[in-house]
Amino acid sequence: MPRLLIEAGFLLGGVAFILAGRLNAIVLPIPINPDEAQLGANALRVLHHGSGWGSLDSSSSGPLNSLVLIWPILFGKEVSLVSVRLTAWMAVSLVFVFSYLTIRRVSGRFDGILFSLPLLVFFALNENNEFQHYSSELVSTVLLTAAMFLVPLAAEGRRRALL
Repeated sequence: MPRLLIEAGFLLGGVAFILAGRLNAIVLPIPINPDEAQLGANALRVLHHGSGWGSLDSSSSGPLNSLVLIWPILFGKEVSLVSVRLTAWMAVSLVFVFSYLTIRRVSGRFDGILFSLPLLVFFALNENNEFQHYSSELVSTVLLTAAMFLVPLAAEGRRRALL
């Protein structure tokens, strides 16, 4: 049990560290990148025109990257630049968590912490605008890192994947 608490503390602390590092970009009231603004506008468009390929202008990005951004509607809020960047924070946090869990599964807890730390530091301390905004790569990266952890567990027939 104490190891599980240490592990949970590391992951929650890491997610909070990423949030603290990205907070200035999250509350910045101007678009950092045109793709971020376009995907946010597509999320607003989904509410009135649906989510098909024909109703969204997502250039080389599919509708899934815009659909992920409509989560504030579930809470009675509007899609905004802040909610779009919070989505980016959630995505990089999930990439960090799934990367840690995958490394831990293969090499153990110590190696999981050791080899996920560079990713944590990069996501939290990188101030380059190209890594602060919501981009079309984030959804696919979350899905890939989640699959790297979950697919082998499903193949083995394990029921309690996260433990």
